[in-house]
Amino acid sequence: MKKKIIIAINILIFVALIGGFIFWKMNQKETIPPVNTTTTPTFPISGNTTPPKPVTGGQTNTTIPAGMIKITTKDGGSILMKDFYQSPYTKILDPQNDASIKESIDYNIEFQPAIPRFFIGLQGNDLYTARENAEQGLLDKLGITKDDACRIKVTLGVAFSVNEKASGVNYGLSFCPDGKPLPKNL
Repeated sequence: MKKKIIIAINILIFVALIGGFIFWKMNQKETIPPVNTTTTPTFPISGNTTPPKPVTGGQTNTTIPAGMIKITTKDGGSILMKDFYQSPYTKILDPQNDASIKESIDYNIEFQPAIPRFFIGLQGNDLYTARENAEQGLLDKLGITKDDACRIKVTLGVAFSVNEKASGVNYGLSFCPDGKPLPKNL
């Protein structure tokens, strides 16, 4: 009986979180213009909608190269990465340009440009392998190093419906200083 109550409470919390997220998304005032899927976006994906300005890099001014986008890092800096919006496998999820950038049987990777943050949801029976595959999939999709991946905002989690023992925690990337191990004996 106690277990049923705990499960019911967890389901109610999950539903409240989803409802709050939907309410928040529906009431956002700032919107990012839709991405033209035939050209590189004309704005850096950093939570604003202004066109890119030349980036001062020592002696020369440069703009964002074709096929690349600039993402704001946790410390307020930025890094360049592959423009995953140009991939035929990227699915735009809403008018704010939230995007599903990689889906597999083991994991899903989404991007929320307003934050900017990547979200990795693990699924399947072997969460340890799913995490390894998801982390490598993120690096490959973005064309960045592990060091650069540790500089961007990444939330890595497990849904309650996938594994209740592992759910409810942001594990981060395993190779980053703030990464957390998955629970043992899943």
